[in-house]
Amino acid sequence: MFAGTGTSTTALADETEARDLDRVIITGTRLSRLEMEEISPITTIDRAQMEREGIQTTQDLFQRIPALGAGSFTETGDSNDDTGPDTSAAALRGLEANATLVLINGRRTANSPFAKGITTSAVDLNTIPFAAIERVEVMRDGASAIYGTDAIAGVINIILRNDMQGAEIHANTGISSSSDAQEDRISMVWGSAGGESRFTTTLDWYSRGAIWKKDREYSQSANKTTLHPDGLDFRSSLGSNPGAYFLLDDEEFQPDPDCPADRLNASGELCLFDYSPDMQLRPNSERTSLFHVSEYDLSANAMMYGEFWAHHRNSEIVGAATPSVDELFISEDHPDNPFDQDVRARYRFTDAGPRVQHQNHTSLRAVIGVTGLFANPDWDYDVAAGYTRHAAEQHGVSGFINLHDAQAALDDFSYNPFGAEPNDQEVIDRISTRTTRTGVSRQSFLDAGVSGQFGLLPGGRIGLAAGLQYRDEFIRDIPDYQFRTGQIIGTEATQAEGGRDITSAYVETALPVMENMNIQLAMRHDDYSDFGTTTNPRIGISYQPTERLGFRASYSEGFRAPSIPEIGLGATEESPILVDTTRCELTGDDQDCGPTEYIVRFEGNPFLEPETSESLNFGIVAEPLDWMSVSLDYWKIRHENLIASDTQFILDNENQFPGRVVRLDPTAQEQADGIPGRIDFINDTFLNFGMQETDGVDLDVRIQWEQFGGAMSLNTSATYVLSFDRQLRETDPVRELAGTFERPKLRAVSRLNWDTSQWGWTLGLRHVGSYSERFDGFGLHNVLPDRSVSSWTVLDASVRWRVAENFDVMGRVHNLLDEDPPFQRGNIWGYDLRNHDPRGRFMSVAASYRF
Repeated sequence: MFAGTGTSTTALADETEARDLDRVIITGTRLSRLEMEEISPITTIDRAQMEREGIQTTQDLFQRIPALGAGSFTETGDSNDDTGPDTSAAALRGLEANATLVLINGRRTANSPFAKGITTSAVDLNTIPFAAIERVEVMRDGASAIYGTDAIAGVINIILRNDMQGAEIHANTGISSSSDAQEDRISMVWGSAGGESRFTTTLDWYSRGAIWKKDREYSQSANKTTLHPDGLDFRSSLGSNPGAYFLLDDEEFQPDPDCPADRLNASGELCLFDYSPDMQLRPNSERTSLFHVSEYDLSANAMMYGEFWAHHRNSEIVGAATPSVDELFISEDHPDNPFDQDVRARYRFTDAGPRVQHQNHTSLRAVIGVTGLFANPDWDYDVAAGYTRHAAEQHGVSGFINLHDAQAALDDFSYNPFGAEPNDQEVIDRISTRTTRTGVSRQSFLDAGVSGQFGLLPGGRIGLAAGLQYRDEFIRDIPDYQFRTGQIIGTEATQAEGGRDITSAYVETALPVMENMNIQLAMRHDDYSDFGTTTNPRIGISYQPTERLGFRASYSEGFRAPSIPEIGLGATEESPILVDTTRCELTGDDQDCGPTEYIVRFEGNPFLEPETSESLNFGIVAEPLDWMSVSLDYWKIRHENLIASDTQFILDNENQFPGRVVRLDPTAQEQADGIPGRIDFINDTFLNFGMQETDGVDLDVRIQWEQFGGAMSLNTSATYVLSFDRQLRETDPVRELAGTFERPKLRAVSRLNWDTSQWGWTLGLRHVGSYSERFDGFGLHNVLPDRSVSSWTVLDASVRWRVAENFDVMGRVHNLLDEDPPFQRGNIWGYDLRNHDPRGRFMSVAASYRF
């Protein structure tokens, strides 16, 4: 009888015992006789731990995996300027999310159709039915030769439930101490685990409330100078109401005469706007998921299996009112124009209200396969086919302004952009519009593999696995006609379309060269339809000189072809915060030298080359006492030919990039002083840069003992980054990023757990180390002193009560002491979105009933 589905090969029984058909999923190998925990460091978070600690979302999960780093992202910080809202992705070792391979039951799934921040195409973990997760296994040393060459930073394998007997209903509700961020979940799991056919079905509903920036002290205003001595003023210079205007005759900026004094910038040229009160720290979201897995015994030696899931998500993303960057011309004849000359407006349409987008996302995935034993029971096979499809729609329902309609309303004087009084609703309706963006991401695959044993070495029989895989990928991200023709003011959207297919072959051996030594050798060959071929090896070794001491090491090579958005992204506008260092050196003006939003026109680059990598891991595993185990691993990754963009570098070295920075004509005085005109927009694209190299250590300590009439355990995991060196160009100095902006060197989690047959409790600590807030990202390192972002330590607590044999009740508190995230000066949010949690104290209760 089978006991699961997935892609790992059939469990290899001891050679002296009868062979059955039990199947297991082991991350990192196709040979389940090979104990991967001996060779590769693996972090596992199982369902029991998730239930004890109240883990309900991917963000909760991320905060308990110290090996995750700066490239990870969740829904926090989403806004109308985000190109991938309400998505979540994991990134190991501080690399980007596209360097971490995410598997579902050991197989790939399609990326999100909407790339995050324009540049990052990755698996959206929010599409995976969370209530159906049995465990999450994180392989921290890479596995490119086995699963895919793009597993540069490692593999995250999400194993879904498949062994339910009976039924279970689970309900959970929680809310923050600020009376927001409410989360509710109701899930039901039912199934049968006996007989010739088996199934498990999971139905899950989850709802999450929004968090608003105005409801947290550190984010309530974009002007951080009022919140912290080290704060910066991030209020928008891209228009406000009242606004600021460029006087075409006088060739200078002037604020609206009605601009309040506390909203003028230091030079008195601009009227600033505080957008924070209208923005969310996290959007609301509602998700419904169905997951079903079935198994059917075709014979005593063969089984058919299948899995299916459907997921639907609705979310609402709210951002500040539409900003205009010099697009609008206002004649001196306009009756409300106070300047008596033609002007161009830096203005924000606050009377149209905030921009509101509704997003719905539907995901479908199906896998069907057959697995079994050959006539020789030492060998098994697994053949499967699958298909995943994500479809997303994003509708701008209010607050969006059509450029042509707005200009027409200014030309016929029906719209008044001056002063602070709102315009008539009839005029607002005339210039407002609705927007649409649609995306589709598909992946189909076919794979076949065999594994078994042959021959004999001093340590036992040789294991061998081999297989062929084919997958076809396609992504399309298309905004509506208004976006594509530049008619939508002040809002970003991406467009991309493309596909590829990849044919792969792999082989893996397990060589028990001695009774206490195993060697793993693996090789993978990939043939890309658009990037040629690549062959990548992996080697691993484990040596156990005593029962209580073992050593392990591994080496692997990686290869990541440019993603479809990276090569096929259409013309896209974004508005990052940058510094015009060219003008700043000549003018000293705060608009040039301070953090300012500029328009960047971004496109894909079809001439990109693939990224490559080398990964090393050396570890020791010890059980010094019966009740204690310790593992310590050193890891190192060298990542070359990086695909990235660096707009600030273009501004810092403008003479090296002719035509990239497009400037307005200088004023007569600027021309006389040899000062270039102000930036109109910047052309940017993806490029292959130099290299980055990072290394560090992982520590895992587990202790178990009996105390207070129950089982007590203390588990501690930590990752310390020794270095993160990056050199974008051969002529550049090597920059040390470890311990700088959003890259803490230390992340750790620790949990103390106590359980009896009726009661249990857990105390957990989550720690994110301090780091230096270096301002390389904004180009401000030349004008502002460095500072430190404090470490952040959070205490969690939960208690469990088994009311009856089939009825459990749980109470949990995350961030028991209500520790605010430490203040971050170089971020408009006021805190670090990637490493810290904005909810504050979060309390929840849950109940589970089995029947």
